[in-house]
Formats: sequence, C-alpha cells, structure tokens
Amino acid sequence: MSPIVKCRIDTVIFALAVSAFCFSGSAIAQSRIELRNIQTRKFTKPPLEVANAIVSLAKDMSGSCEDIEARLSMSKALAQMPAYIRQNAPVPNEIKGDCQIVDRDLSKDKPQAGGRESGAPPSIVIFGVLRELSDLTDSRGRSRDREVVSRVRLEVQIQPADNDSSSIIRLRAFPGRGRDVEQIVNPETYSRYFKMLADGLFIDALEIGPAVQE
Repeated sequence: MSPIVKCRIDTVIFALAVSAFCFSGSAIAQSRIELRNIQTRKFTKPPLEVANAIVSLAKDMSGSCEDIEARLSMSKALAQMPAYIRQNAPVPNEIKGDCQIVDRDLSKDKPQAGGRESGAPPSIVIFGVLRELSDLTDSRGRSRDREVVSRVRLEVQIQPADNDSSSIIRLRAFPGRGRDVEQIVNPETYSRYFKMLADGLFIDALEIGPAVQE
C-alpha cells in the first residue's frame, strides 16, 4: 500500500472517530437537558409556600423533610425578630434538602420511551410494616397479603423567581435511601409528583378548616 493511500485511510478513520465522539457527547448533553427538563417546574407561589406544600406532601406519603422543615422553622423565627435583624440575617434565597417518602404507585408508572424502568427496587407492606421482597411468604411458604410500595429519596431544590412571587422547583428522585444509586429517570414519575404538589398548593389556597366535632 502506497504511503498516500495509507495516509488517506488513516485520515478517514480519524475523522470517523472524531464524529462518533462528538455525536456521543451531543447525545449525553441532550439527555442531561431532557432529564433536567422533566425534573423542573415553575409554580406561581412564593418559595416558602411551596416548601410548606412539599413538607405536607411528604407527610401524606408516610415520609418527612427534616432539612426543609428546619429551614421553615428558621424563617418563622426570623419573621418574629426586629426589622434590622431580618435585614442583616444571612438567610439563603434557595431552599433545599432531602425528603424521604413511601411511594405506593411507583411500580405502576409506565416506563419511558426505550423501556427504561423507574429504577426503584420495590419493597412491600405486610400488616402495615415495610418489609423486603424476600419476605413474601410465611414460614410454610404460603403467600401473604401484601401491597407493593417503594421507598424514595427526593432531593428538593427551590429557587425564587419573579421577585419571590414564584418558585422554580427541581426534584431528583432516587430509589431507596442510599446515595450511591442512579436517579429515577421516568418522566411519568416526576409528572405525578408535581401534580400532587400542585394539588396540595390548591388545597392550601382554599384554606379548608378541620371538621368540627360536636
């Protein structure tokens, strides 16, 4: 093979390799943009109202948001202080923290295009106690009544928008409680969480009081 032909072949191979690398990088970037898009919503409510609604939602789903509750408590305490203290207090605009929830509908979410599942390993509730899937039967091997559920950790990030009159929220959901796991990527899961959050904000706006017990 002549040096000229060999040079041309090497050039073509190099060009193909560069094109494949650029295409791969573009696909990864696009995937990250799509994921951030399905994890982010804007609500026309102030950040503190949204944070309260998220805490209520977590409690309704048998969970808690200790980090966010602590921030809300700090904001309430600060509101009672004199104006000169409030003005100089180093309070961050962003509200963020982890929430732990029990999602009984995660396994029902349809997988996204391409067949990738939500990624959360299911657990079960037996007589009101969260158990692992290995404990599906009694000592005689008989099937027990059970309800499929999943533990989910939510990373919550709330940023103010429109002079604090609106909020931009990003939720990142992870199966279980560990941190060395891949995040859930199913768009239907995030749409369901945001829908429940919107419903909670609507209920809060109605200011429905408790029923009076005679």
